[in-house]
Amino acid sequence: MGKIESTIKELDLEPVISELIEQRKAGESLRALRDYYNLQVIDTVLGDAGGSILTDTDTVYQALTGNIDSAGDRIEVEHTLADMGVDVDSLKQRLISHETLRKYLKSKNIIPDEHTDSVTETSVRETVAWAKSREEAIIQRKLEQLRRADKISFDEIDIDTAVTITCSGSGESYPLSEFIDRGGC
Repeated sequence: MGKIESTIKELDLEPVISELIEQRKAGESLRALRDYYNLQVIDTVLGDAGGSILTDTDTVYQALTGNIDSAGDRIEVEHTLADMGVDVDSLKQRLISHETLRKYLKSKNIIPDEHTDSVTETSVRETVAWAKSREEAIIQRKLEQLRRADKISFDEIDIDTAVTITCSGSGESYPLSEFIDRGGC
C-alpha cells in the first residue's frame, strides 16, 4: 500500500480523494491539488488532536514544508503541534509532493481532460466555486489570527469574495456567471 493509500485509509479521507480526482479530471494542476490534499491531511490531524490552537493550517503547512520565512516561526509551530499531541514527524511523512500525487493518479488512470470539448460551463463554475471557497477560508483564518493578536475586533463575520471579469476591449465588467451566460465579451 502506497503513501497516499495508507493516509487515505488511516485518516478516512475518501471524500477528499474523490474531490481531488474530480478536480484533476477537470484539469486542475497537480501543485494545486497537492496543496489541497496536504491541507486536508493537516486539518484532519489537527481535528483528531481535539481541535487546535493553530487554526491557520496554511501556516502549519508552510512550516512543515520548510516554506516559512522564519526558522523561529517554524520551530514555534512544531512545538505547538507537539504540545497538542501531534506527532510532527509522522505528520510531515504524510504530506506529499506533486510528483507523488502524479504517480498515484497515473496508477489510477486519472488524467486531466486535454480537450476543450470536454470542458463544460458547469465544471468551470464548480472549479471556481471550489477555489473561491478555499480563498474565503484562508481570509477567515487570517482575520482570526489578527483578532487573536488583538489587532482587530469582531464577533461573527461572513466572508464573500467575488469574481469579476473585465473585457479589455470594451471595459465592461461582469460577474463570472453572467460572463459565462452571455458567452464572454
